Amino acid sequence: MRAVGESAGPARTPPARPCRAYPGRRRAPPLPAALPPPPPPPTMPSQMEHAMETLMFTFHKYAGDKNHLGKEDLRALMEKEFPGFLENQRDPMALDKIMKDLDQCRDGKVGFQGFFSLVAGLTIACNDYFVLHMKQKGRK
Repeated sequence: MRAVGESAGPARTPPARPCRAYPGRRRAPPLPAALPPPPPPPTMPSQMEHAMETLMFTFHKYAGDKNHLGKEDLRALMEKEFPGFLENQRDPMALDKIMKDLDQCRDGKVGFQGFFSLVAGLTIACNDYFVLHMKQKGRK
């Protein structure tokens, strides 16, 4: 007779059950769970993905935890990220007009979508200038 807690010997696997699909054959014991394949190696972001990341980080750098830009945040962003833009404006109210255009809710706040519209507009203007310059250069 065994004492409580003693084992009867080495652990035994349960006997294989008959296989229903093939009578007379025994099913093999289940295989251990396979480990998932390792993740693919990280890839470098494309130039476009890097540009998107830069836009997001730049916005949040100036917006902070507020998740929006106020007028002074927008001024700081324009002075630091687009140096010379405000200086080259003939209109001293240029920043106020930009803020008014971007502030769709009229609450004094510019969200990421407004910021992105600003960057897109500036990029379009730069591209138009570039294309015009290239056409003029080709005529010479």
